[in-house]
Amino acid sequence: MHALVQIARADFLERSRRYGFLITLVGTIFLAYQVYIGNIQARVMSARGVFNSAWLGGVMTLTVTVFLSLVGFYLVKNAVDRDRQTRVGEILATTPMSRLLYCLGKTLSNFMALSSMIAVLAVSAVVMQVIRGESAQIDVWALLSPFLFIALPAMLVVSALAVFFECTPILRGGAGNVLYFFLWTAPLVTALEIKGAPDLYGARTISESMKAAAGANPALSAADDGFSFTMGGGFMNPTTHTFLWKGVHWTPGLIASRLEIIAFALAIALLAALFFDRFDPSRSRRKAGRVSDPADAPAKAGAVANVVALAPAHAVVARMHRAEPRFRFGALVMAELKLLLRGARRIWLFVAAALLVAQLIAPPKLGQQIFLPISWLWPVLLWSSLGSREKRNGTEGLVFASPRLLTRQWPATWVAGVLLSVATGAGLAIRLAIAGDGAGLAAWAAGALFVPSLALALGVWTGSGKFFEALYTVIWYVGPMNHLPQLDYVGGTPTPERGQITMGFLVVSAALLVFSFAGRKRQLDTA
Repeated sequence: MHALVQIARADFLERSRRYGFLITLVGTIFLAYQVYIGNIQARVMSARGVFNSAWLGGVMTLTVTVFLSLVGFYLVKNAVDRDRQTRVGEILATTPMSRLLYCLGKTLSNFMALSSMIAVLAVSAVVMQVIRGESAQIDVWALLSPFLFIALPAMLVVSALAVFFECTPILRGGAGNVLYFFLWTAPLVTALEIKGAPDLYGARTISESMKAAAGANPALSAADDGFSFTMGGGFMNPTTHTFLWKGVHWTPGLIASRLEIIAFALAIALLAALFFDRFDPSRSRRKAGRVSDPADAPAKAGAVANVVALAPAHAVVARMHRAEPRFRFGALVMAELKLLLRGARRIWLFVAAALLVAQLIAPPKLGQQIFLPISWLWPVLLWSSLGSREKRNGTEGLVFASPRLLTRQWPATWVAGVLLSVATGAGLAIRLAIAGDGAGLAAWAAGALFVPSLALALGVWTGSGKFFEALYTVIWYVGPMNHLPQLDYVGGTPTPERGQITMGFLVVSAALLVFSFAGRKRQLDTA
């Protein structure tokens, strides 16, 4: 037990000392603010609960389990990979530490990181109740019990899943990141649609309790029993009634069901230990010469040694300066494009071509709302290598030694990413041009610039493609697929402000380019 605690403590302290952890806590406060202004809200049809301790605790808990279970997975899915990159894993492999102990320690570390975000939301709920002033009495149990029985067990499952994905070769890279997003909704759907199914997110437990309280309000009709938990619709669909909700009545049966969630999380950690290779390269199932995710390719132990053995740094710099008069920007763009497509297999190209044909033959509206978003999700693992390839491959010394990097290699990388978005979405562009839809074509162009700009900026500043894969997948789901206009970068959501939104994405793309330029310059100054 002492060793387990020390593994978790050391990993959590290392994680908490990074700027990224501080940014994460700031993002958590932003979520709390969205609840305060009504942009994230729970309602029973047209009614919401009075802002008392129970209501804020319940809504904050749903915010944690629904949204943080998605974002939090990507935030903590780096504990094992960090040990691989820093070669700490090779040292740990020489100790008597068992695989199970290591996986449990990393699960506990992930849980501590996510629990700190839950603590921020809990404190924010108290502050919100005082500011709103709808209820002066602070009920500590009603406020904290949903966090204790629902949010914490759910985050333990997410923590264990993050370790499981990292320990499973086929799920370790970007493919696992995308797969988790589509698995993320399964517990919510099964809990609400299948009676008796495990309620991981606590949505059924909280919603049924809220509906029972709303039904006791005579101002609400008997038909007002539908529950919804939404983001972004508070201003468009304001509530017209309020009701008093005193919180979930925690019976022994309900508490036992939450203990089952904890047991399930521990079982996942045990399963992760079975797949964990204990940093032994001979146990890796990945075949030499084949890369499933270009962002993960440099994890091989020999990658850095091969690069260092090419030539001394001064010889590389001298050779690059002699070749400078023969520089061709187009050739550099093609080289970057080949590196970008390095991880694409034949099946990937076949699917991309099929989606392109679907854009050509489908009606423009269907192409904008369905086929183009899918086409621009398909290359997410390729875009995720933009800006981070040098760090992941250990080739910063070579790339950063090239002359005029900021005016040559940096824009060539971005242009290669734009060419990929243009190539995968060209079918819809042709249809829009034939139909004379100038506004739709402008929205398409803004999206084609936005995606690689986001990938490059996040790759440069984080040194990894994981953050882009997570954030972009969320934007894709909330924006184009669920038609939130402010995040619909493909322009498929009909709205009077469509032109302003298109211009907004162009401005954001320009800002992201400036951001990535500053990050690349910072890398050169500190190299």
